[in-house]
Amino acid sequence: MTNRAVAWRALRAGLLAGLATGACDAAWSWGDLARFVPGVAGRFAVVVHAACLYGLAAAVVVPVVALTGLAILRGTRLGGTAGLALERHLARRLEDPRKALAPVSLAVSGTALAAAALAGAYAIGLNTIMTRNHRGLVVAVVIAATVGLLLAAALAAFALGRLLEALLAALVRGRLLSALTHPAAVPVAVAILLAAFGCATAALAWETLAQLPLRPLVASGATAILAAAFALLLGKLDGRPPRLPRVAGFILAPAALAALFGLALATGSSAPVRKAARASTGLCGPLLGPLRARFLGTALGSLGLRRGAEPLARRSADDARFVPVPADVPEDVNVLLVITDTVRADHVGAYGYSRPTTPAIDALAREGALFENAWAHAPSTRYSIPAIMTGRYPSQVLWDKSVWWPALRPENHMLAEMMKENGLTTAAILNYHYFDRIRRLDQGFDHYDNTNARLHRGRDPASTRGTSSREQADAAIAWLEANAGTRFFAWVHFYDPHAGFEEHLGTRTFGTARVDMYDHEILFTDEQIARVFAKMKDLGIYDKTVIVVVGDHGEGFGEHGIEAHGYHLYAPQTKVPLVIRVPGLAPRRILTPAGHVDLVPTLVNLVGGEPEATMFGRSLVPELAGTAPADGDRNVFQEVVYEGPTERRAVVNRRWHLIYNMVPDDTFELYDLSVDPGENRDVWGTADPGRLKDELLAWIAATRVRAGTRFRRPANSGIVRP
Repeated sequence: MTNRAVAWRALRAGLLAGLATGACDAAWSWGDLARFVPGVAGRFAVVVHAACLYGLAAAVVVPVVALTGLAILRGTRLGGTAGLALERHLARRLEDPRKALAPVSLAVSGTALAAAALAGAYAIGLNTIMTRNHRGLVVAVVIAATVGLLLAAALAAFALGRLLEALLAALVRGRLLSALTHPAAVPVAVAILLAAFGCATAALAWETLAQLPLRPLVASGATAILAAAFALLLGKLDGRPPRLPRVAGFILAPAALAALFGLALATGSSAPVRKAARASTGLCGPLLGPLRARFLGTALGSLGLRRGAEPLARRSADDARFVPVPADVPEDVNVLLVITDTVRADHVGAYGYSRPTTPAIDALAREGALFENAWAHAPSTRYSIPAIMTGRYPSQVLWDKSVWWPALRPENHMLAEMMKENGLTTAAILNYHYFDRIRRLDQGFDHYDNTNARLHRGRDPASTRGTSSREQADAAIAWLEANAGTRFFAWVHFYDPHAGFEEHLGTRTFGTARVDMYDHEILFTDEQIARVFAKMKDLGIYDKTVIVVVGDHGEGFGEHGIEAHGYHLYAPQTKVPLVIRVPGLAPRRILTPAGHVDLVPTLVNLVGGEPEATMFGRSLVPELAGTAPADGDRNVFQEVVYEGPTERRAVVNRRWHLIYNMVPDDTFELYDLSVDPGENRDVWGTADPGRLKDELLAWIAATRVRAGTRFRRPANSGIVRP
């Protein structure tokens, strides 16, 4: 078959396969599309848009793959070699069927050993990542391990293949022997072995895989299978008398592709259609990026958001000021900061949750201030904790990216340092390897204990096993007993609500579903927090300690089709509980929005410190004391940037949550929290949030820092200035 014939058949097969897969993929999520396009016409436009994108992509990819494969077979003589090998195999099969077992034996042994080698290389690479911080070293070790293990597997495959061949020759007879020596036996055996390896891997790492976006793989696989089926079908149809002249086909193909491209752009001109296609299909997201890259680049350039933009951030006088601490607050007040990992606000009783998951936190909320609109600036621990500890948005933290996850540079002025400068003894009692000293979160702490990190083991955060809340409470109680007579700042971190979820004997269970186990973990952690509070009362320090309980981020349970956290800014991932109990101040519920960056100025204000230019938040003492309205409004900004590429920014206030999906799709989502706190209906384009978009874009531009800018911390000031 000529190259032209192969390309022509592959193009038609890819086009048909892409159209079918795209339409089915979008139609599969017909109900979910209502979040962006409620009408039937809008949903149908999404189906058409997805079908066009898939069809265009497959019409390009499938011919390229087919021609590449054909070139390899012809250019390297693999085709001729394979043909000779097949002829020899058939001859040996006729001569003595048992002699024809060699190919299947070698294929099975080679595949099994190669899979084992890759698994070993993965394990070595993971161990290197966990124990070393040099990216170049990690890459070198992984490459060397992969190459070495694969070479060893290739050599061992011949010996193992001989043994397997002898074993099969002794065991198989009749029809089984005939089946094993059939020319199709090798690919079938390899496919079965790879499928078994894949199933075993999925069973061992299912909790991790469940967090990954597997739908693109399913869509790609379906397209490939359909393309192969259509190619076979077209091969049979091509043998029939042609109904159209050959030249007509070459005219129709470009015309069809051009029509599909125009239809894709026409349907994709609607932002709701693009958002629905990206959120509810497997491949529209990656395919939309290249189509919109030029427009996105123009938009970013018009905003001045490219590298090299000058930092324009300015803090208003109102945000920068501290207020006098009310006289009813003890002068020598302590501070206890309790961070509960992965706890979202709407799973806390004080926020209206129906299950009794947080009796201790609820009791604290009745004694202090409950912030009903508290938000994380990022949806993961590795960016939320630095924001809490520096008072900076994640994009403004000074990062040392030679360490993974990123470490903090010593120029950052940390909350613990500010507390020490105001006369407090400082302690951190932590429990995950993210908090290892190499990331410099220990800066400013007199006592830094991360020994309970040993209780959590796993390949990655999504598959971590182990529990430490009880041990964290024990360590906190021991430290408080030893330091009850000193003025202190203590940070205690409780990791257990983070996946994976485990059962704790003696604590009430709510069921076996993922969300049930999550609530069970929250309750178990709350019980341990209650022990710390009880000990503080026994020691007589409860009524002279500011107690802050805050979540670092939330967790998804299928909302917006998203499980877990880390890549999105929706409320399930970023709306967190925040309770601040200040001795001497009356309890109150505060509607004014607050963010993690507000904690540093608030706590420094309470212990008698001074404001600094590095504090991007503002002191919440006026709200705590009742001298500012409890129902005020302000903007809280959010951001998440990951390689991929993915870049999202957001702004949220009491009524609106505006999310800008900058990369790859350049779209906005808007949710009216006053009527839709669950963020189930995107009203962008149909509701008027005032100047919220302009305020978000201005904040994005203002927080950009010029590449290569050097930071220094002036002597004796503790202030970091760009």
